Amino acid sequence: FFLEIGAANASMELNLCNQAVKELYLLEHDVIFYGNQKGQGLYILASGAAVYAPGSEFHQPQSDILQHHNNRRRDSFSKVLNIFGSTGDHVEDSFSVVKQTSLMSGKPEVYIAAEEFVSEQALWIRGWKYQGRLEATVESRAILLSKAEMRIVLQDYADILATAVIYARSFVSAMNEIAAANISDMPLDPSLLHLDPARSTSLPKKSSSSGPKNKGRYDKVLPSQ
Repeated sequence: FFLEIGAANASMELNLCNQAVKELYLLEHDVIFYGNQKGQGLYILASGAAVYAPGSEFHQPQSDILQHHNNRRRDSFSKVLNIFGSTGDHVEDSFSVVKQTSLMSGKPEVYIAAEEFVSEQALWIRGWKYQGRLEATVESRAILLSKAEMRIVLQDYADILATAVIYARSFVSAMNEIAAANISDMPLDPSLLHLDPARSTSLPKKSSSSGPKNKGRYDKVLPSQ
């Protein structure tokens, strides 16, 4: 989608990169987001590696997040300082939290490589909350495309905004067809999108006999309400 609109309007693409994109520099074990936090936008891993652990139980109060974040950084530095005298227990402990979270959620972890993205849902779905935790596994660099800033930029490009509205409607429609147990922040299967080739504002109608599998229906973000 973004490749398409970027190719259609180079000026918009430049403004989007300048105004709506922010770079994040991450240390090992830095948490990018927790489950049940309000979605900020789409994250692209520019370099490094990360792990996505599904499950809203990973949400923590802000005070706990800060303390947990500081403890994890302290562990990383301690591992470097003690590496020559380590018996192996410390290294094992440094990976124990990720393993435990997988067992807590009952869902497998997903490893995110460079140039992969997560949480596109936050761009198009009003009130989206992250469905799991995203954590850097090595020193990494990520890019955040902010939904709020993106909407501001697109307001100045009527043709691109119209395309975004069509895409958003299709995206939300596809999300509402997914069983609640399978909802996550991972990329949506493109085959689930029902896009009209003519870019009409009307989407293909579905059979009335197949109702939505997700009882809590999502609503679109664009156009801004």
